[in-house]
Amino acid sequence: MRKWLALLPVALVVASLLTIRPSPPPGPFSVERAMEHIRRIAVRPHPIGSAANAAVRDYVTAQLKTVGLTPSVERAATAVVHPERTYRAGTVENVRAAIPGRDSTDKVLLVAHYDSVTGGPGASDDGLGVATLLEIARLLRMEPQQRNTVELLFTDGEEAGTLGAHAYLAGSAAPSADHTVVLNLEARGTTGPVVMFQTGPGNSGLVSALRGGVPFATSFTDEVYRRLPNDTDLTQFLERGFTGMNFAVIGGSARYHTTVDDLGSVDPATLRQMGTTVLAASRELAQADPRVRDRTDASYFTVLGLLVSYPLWLAGPLAGCAVAGCVAAIAVARRRGVLRLRALGVAGVGLLVPVIGAAVVGWVSWQGLLLWRTDYRALFSGEPYWSGVAAGLVLVTVVLGLVWAGLARRRATEAELAGAVCVWFAVLAVLLAVFVPGAAYLFTWPAIVGAAGVFLSAVHRPFYLSAAGVVAVLLFTPLIVLFFPALGLGGAPVPLVLTVLGVLACVPYVPPARRRAGPVGIASIVVLAVVVLVAGAVLDRVDARHPAQVSLLYTADADTGRARWAGRPAGDWQRRYVSGGPTSLEADFPMLLTGDGYHAGPAPAEQVPTPKVTGLRAVTVGSAREYVVDVAIGPGTATGLAAYLDAGPQTVESVTISGVRLPGGHNRPFASTPWRWGVELAGPGTSVRLTVRARDTRPIRLRLVARGTLTLPLPPDLTWSAADSGETLAARTVQLK
Repeated sequence: MRKWLALLPVALVVASLLTIRPSPPPGPFSVERAMEHIRRIAVRPHPIGSAANAAVRDYVTAQLKTVGLTPSVERAATAVVHPERTYRAGTVENVRAAIPGRDSTDKVLLVAHYDSVTGGPGASDDGLGVATLLEIARLLRMEPQQRNTVELLFTDGEEAGTLGAHAYLAGSAAPSADHTVVLNLEARGTTGPVVMFQTGPGNSGLVSALRGGVPFATSFTDEVYRRLPNDTDLTQFLERGFTGMNFAVIGGSARYHTTVDDLGSVDPATLRQMGTTVLAASRELAQADPRVRDRTDASYFTVLGLLVSYPLWLAGPLAGCAVAGCVAAIAVARRRGVLRLRALGVAGVGLLVPVIGAAVVGWVSWQGLLLWRTDYRALFSGEPYWSGVAAGLVLVTVVLGLVWAGLARRRATEAELAGAVCVWFAVLAVLLAVFVPGAAYLFTWPAIVGAAGVFLSAVHRPFYLSAAGVVAVLLFTPLIVLFFPALGLGGAPVPLVLTVLGVLACVPYVPPARRRAGPVGIASIVVLAVVVLVAGAVLDRVDARHPAQVSLLYTADADTGRARWAGRPAGDWQRRYVSGGPTSLEADFPMLLTGDGYHAGPAPAEQVPTPKVTGLRAVTVGSAREYVVDVAIGPGTATGLAAYLDAGPQTVESVTISGVRLPGGHNRPFASTPWRWGVELAGPGTSVRLTVRARDTRPIRLRLVARGTLTLPLPPDLTWSAADSGETLAARTVQLK
């Protein structure tokens, strides 16, 4: 029996991996039609304000008309204001279309953005989302009229700072938050399962709509995401009291925001799952009462493709049950002589060794890879193309857990090991229930089931000690797999710690290690780690379909005439342009923060988009003074214009740029230079007018930086990194007086 039980965790791991694969059954959603949409959308990069983006807008509009809808294009100048971030501004052109329902007061709003970044064609981000909504629109038009109106919103300028969603909500057509549910489609990769990673208030009603097409979903990711500074279009809706769900693809994140986010990288199975999932949720919500904000929040997760949810307020009581169950089970086991409290305590403290060891393995491995594979330094997501390194690190961690368990069995019984694991799980469940309740389930259920296993093993048969491991494997495995593309190898300590905890919950039957097994086991882990890293890095080949990412910018200061290359030297190719140690460029180019480790090198003078002041006048308005600055940008097409102010926090009252009025003060407290106020205007065109309204006549400096596209040719096996690469930056300072 014990030999067969040892295979159970392996079988459960395999089953969990199979259920998170994007393999939905055939249905009405046409992958062929959706792929054709992506082919038409992802021809080239199409950032906000570009001619290519206008072509995508026209294509989306035409396709909506083809299925019998009446789309509208809404143009608006807008800005996203955050007190501790550089403001984002631009003129957007959102596309809207509605499928009327029988009850026109209630609405299901489906959202995807049709713009891309400047460095990639955006086949997945967010061509996949746009194509999905176009195909869903076709299918819903063929069905009987739903109860609720279904509106499709294709936003512009999401990549520039969720500008389109902000403009939509500021406009007169914005729906009521109390009568609307928002489903947003995003991508941070190109393959893998669809993840519903974020919800809004009253999510118990939302989550239930996923039962017709279940993606991977967990309230753990919802808790984590809301604490991160990351934004999607759904962020704008949640901040204004709406509720909804965020769907994304995160596998293959090495291609995110790069030139290889193209049609060839889109996984048809992933596209089918996105379409099937969102179509099923749309149908369910279109027939239901969307006023789900009156319902409770839920703790939810998927197990073997099944959705489990219950009220979030139960997280605390269930964690309490876990603690009570552990105490009761340990007391019974102690009375029956199968468990000693002292040995349990020693085992519990000893559990910290493999947990800390797993974190160390992840951190040291990543640092070692960076020393050998210097091209990994430019990976924005930190995930290589091939997942062999991640799989190898998991294997090393499994061995680490088994070796520790074998050593621990010299002094502890099976029940004492199982009890120690359950105690730790119960403690973690309580801590999470207090601080991160949506994540508490992750340790609550293994603790409860594990406590029951310890109790049953004491009064009946010992094989029940594996109960905690069964639940832990089912809950941990999908998260471990998805954490690697989400966090990258730089975040490997997180999934590896989860891995070792799962292993420890599964090893109450590990036989005691022989006396010499300790040093041998530790040595074997070290050797295995080195072999895994070397094999993974070697097999992670670099070619035209898997290009290494490089970081390089061209910078020019119009005040001094100095041109420099800037970037992070990660390989021989970059070292042709930048060298030496890190240098600070923030004083000249405020978006290049000092802590980001840029290196520089001399560059020849090039013709790049550069701001030029064509008019400057000062006007006294009452007790204030206004400086009107007209700026021309050329030669070539600028993708953005940033404006920064060096002034006292009480000096500037407001700044108006391209018709959008912004508050003054300081919105860049993180800056290490005097440029403490800033705004980035996306798609500025060839001319921009700024008006700076000051409360007094103290001196003000204005720093203008134009962004352009770097045309430097790259070898076929290289591509620009997703972070501050492949661009030109040209700056000029203006004295306002």
